[in-house]
Amino acid sequence: MIFVVKLAGLGACGFTNNATELVVAMAAPDFDPFTPGGNPNKNTLCGRSISVTGPKGTVTVRVVDRCPECKSVSKKNILIG
Repeated sequence: MIFVVKLAGLGACGFTNNATELVVAMAAPDFDPFTPGGNPNKNTLCGRSISVTGPKGTVTVRVVDRCPECKSVSKKNILIG
């Protein structure tokens, strides 16, 4: 699962976003394998744009956080650019 948020704050990637940005917290099972040495600020997914497709269309979001309680996503609906 991914969690698209529109809240301002500081995420696991070390980026501060504002409430007008579409950002995403990736599920820990999808985020953690890309975290070298356990430092989420160096995760290679951080800052990447992801296109997410759902029943109401497609939206592009930026990876800024990790969601420890979320489950892994269905990769068929995600395009990482």
